[in-house]
Amino acid sequence: MKHKLKKEVHITICIILLIITVGLTLYIDYYKTNNKVQEKNFDNIIDAIIAENNYNKDNTTYTIVGNKYISVIDKTNTNPIGTIRNENNTNISIESVLKEDKIENFKELVSVTVRQKYPSFISETILNEDNRIYEISDDKITIYFSNENINPSYDKRLSIDLGCPVILDFLNYKCNGKEEYLNEPETLEKVVALTFDDGPTINKTDRVVEILNNNKANATFFMVGNKITYKNKPTILNVLDNGNEVGGHSYSHQMLTRLKEEKILEEINNTNANFKEITGTDLYLVRPPYGSSNKKVRETVSNPFIMWSLDTMDWKSKNAEKVYNKVIETVEDGNIILMHDSYDSTLAALEEVLPKLYTMGYKVTTVSNLAKLKNQEIVEGNTYRYFK
Repeated sequence: MKHKLKKEVHITICIILLIITVGLTLYIDYYKTNNKVQEKNFDNIIDAIIAENNYNKDNTTYTIVGNKYISVIDKTNTNPIGTIRNENNTNISIESVLKEDKIENFKELVSVTVRQKYPSFISETILNEDNRIYEISDDKITIYFSNENINPSYDKRLSIDLGCPVILDFLNYKCNGKEEYLNEPETLEKVVALTFDDGPTINKTDRVVEILNNNKANATFFMVGNKITYKNKPTILNVLDNGNEVGGHSYSHQMLTRLKEEKILEEINNTNANFKEITGTDLYLVRPPYGSSNKKVRETVSNPFIMWSLDTMDWKSKNAEKVYNKVIETVEDGNIILMHDSYDSTLAALEEVLPKLYTMGYKVTTVSNLAKLKNQEIVEGNTYRYFK
């Protein structure tokens, strides 16, 4: 009896397994067939999209996402064109692929990422416009922005990539990619160092730092020792905390070539002492007032002397347009540019100069970083006017 029961159980299990196997096979065949039909439908939709929009077929890419959406992008021009459609060939917005309660989070992420990647003259323009193209895929969303209204004009493609790790919780489809995409500031081919003398200056040096930040730029500030005080400590720390550097510009802005060795050392050492008391670090770079140096000065001071190769003459003209023209018309890769953070006209010029230099392919940075990018070392006792 037990043997017969076991046999019946065995037969029942076999029948169940057979049913499951047949059912699974039929489901897989149905799924494959349905997918093929769906893919064929998508192919027809893609062909229709390309034809009706006159896309350049050779430069058009498409992605089918989760058998729910089709993303088609024509990348022929600097500003791509494209669309997202569903399986019914209906145009849909980016909000349609997002969870309703995550739409605002997504918009905030876009704003933060754009500002992280681009200077403000670009980021604020494109964030205030709705002219965007979205390319969705299984591992990221790429957003292309129009550069038509950028001033000064910028002819490169503007885009950000949002990878699955940062947008997974925002989407109503499955996103599988593991890359986060850093969206770092663009790599510019040419580089110059921007320098400011005679500060820190109340209400002006902090504004210079703000303008630098807005333009993804940095600078070296050659400060006068008798202005490196506790009153100006917040400004000095603001300069340093935002990726800039500080050099010495003597204690009382006297022409060093007219002083005796003892007095020259006082001018340099007292400046350094004030700086170290406030920041805890020593000054390394020195710019002699008026760029005045001779054998006596160089033998007395061991620090490297940083001069310049492009003088804006801002102290003389006090004219923003003249300062702007001087820089833009004469700038060269490797220049050290001289300005002063003492004049409203210089600040006005700076707001126009930095965006224009960016569009011309120039990275604006500190003296030390310029030397590093040019694979050169700043050595004690040497004098530098540029780094090529």
